[in-house]
Amino acid sequence: MVLKTYWVPGSELAVSATGDLTVCQRNVSLFQIVPVLLSVIRKISAVRLYLPSDLRSRDNRQSVLKSIQEVERRFPDGVPLLDPIQDMGIKDPQLKEIVQKIEAFEHRLV
Repeated sequence: MVLKTYWVPGSELAVSATGDLTVCQRNVSLFQIVPVLLSVIRKISAVRLYLPSDLRSRDNRQSVLKSIQEVERRFPDGVPLLDPIQDMGIKDPQLKEIVQKIEAFEHRLV
């Protein structure tokens, strides 16, 4: 599951009958929990958030929003990615070579 947030600072989104978005004056976040296939995940962060077991209540969703905002505040340049060698303690030399090759290819693309 992925928590999807729509947030417009200083405003509230309202959806009309035709599906158009209208902006009103209030802070609000709209949450949706959507299923995601593993095949579409490209990167995993090293940051871990503890989520309430039930996200149906507004208070629980608000606590998740505050957690996400705190992470964004602490990491303004983006959250750190999970490193399989350092963060997970994998010692396989073949994996180290593969990670180095991936980093080299990504560096060339930039």
